[in-house]
Amino acid sequence: MTLVTGQSLTEPPRMIAAIILGRGALRSPHAFSVGIVLAAFIVHFALAIVLALILSLIAVSFSLDSSVGMATLVGAVFGVIVYIINFYGMTQFFPWFAEARNWVNALVHIVFGIVAADMYMKLDRRASNVAKVDSDGSS
Repeated sequence: MTLVTGQSLTEPPRMIAAIILGRGALRSPHAFSVGIVLAAFIVHFALAIVLALILSLIAVSFSLDSSVGMATLVGAVFGVIVYIINFYGMTQFFPWFAEARNWVNALVHIVFGIVAADMYMKLDRRASNVAKVDSDGSS
């Protein structure tokens, strides 16, 4: 993000941390703060887990365990939808994210969706194979 947009390395964590810490986290965008980074990691990973769980519910209805192409498509569309919600819908509550609307963030969200859908597909296949082996009584 820093290389492409010229944004300070500490600015994205501050924007994310401000979701739970308030606008005060946005002050001093060039100063490093362990507390800000920790809060940003907690928020970011909690949201990623929740979104991956939502995607897994969607994946079940699309039977993503059978098609890499379908998993990629569903994951990419999911990523675009999450990007739109985050950077257009949620800016009503967190207006500082409006300045982060760019193709890099859109691409990162698409990649997240594709990777999450692909991981769901692989884990579901593995679970199916294990269940199949267990039900056959073989090892």
